[in-house]
Amino acid sequence: VRQLTFGFRYDRIENYSGILETQSFRPGFMAVFQTEDWLMTLYRDGFEGVPHAFQIAPGVVIPAGDYKNRQLTAVFQSNYARRLGVGVTYVGGSFYDGDIHSLDVDMVLKPLPQFHVTTGVQLDDVDVPGGSFQSWITMLQAAYFFSPSLTTRVATQYSSLYEDFIFNFRLRWIYTPGSEMWLVYDEGRRFGTLFPSLEDRALILKVVHNFHF
Repeated sequence: VRQLTFGFRYDRIENYSGILETQSFRPGFMAVFQTEDWLMTLYRDGFEGVPHAFQIAPGVVIPAGDYKNRQLTAVFQSNYARRLGVGVTYVGGSFYDGDIHSLDVDMVLKPLPQFHVTTGVQLDDVDVPGGSFQSWITMLQAAYFFSPSLTTRVATQYSSLYEDFIFNFRLRWIYTPGSEMWLVYDEGRRFGTLFPSLEDRALILKVVHNFHF
């Protein structure tokens, strides 16, 4: 272990009437290893006042009321400067008078110095008095660096909760120092309907030019 850090954070938010809205106490520690990998654990003891009911998933509603949420977070991340890097995050504990367990795993692969691939999956298991649900989100991203001034990236994401699929393409060109051009294409689709529907589609060209006087 190269470095070991302990700390805590306390937050308290009140409205204009002096009524407590949120409060949290978060002690934790972080260990950095000689390999530049690091491990962090964090405990959160929190209070949240919910003035109005809200929906967190289809058919699952959190009623208005006061809630105490106590959760443990553990994070491990390897050195992303290596050809293969891995990150893992776990969150578990009480959640609006119920329970939550969440696991997030991502991986970065660099087969070539100019070509990077990132993939990840997040799994959530939530059980509250208003209902329960399980969901997962997958992500895949690839980036290629033609040169320091010309880069491109393609990213996709799928959410099982709403059956949404998102596609993004981005091209960045620094045509002169301080000036650049972006070409972006976005598309979103939903597959949870009788027929797959197009939610949005956009083609964006952005140019930033720095004038020298």
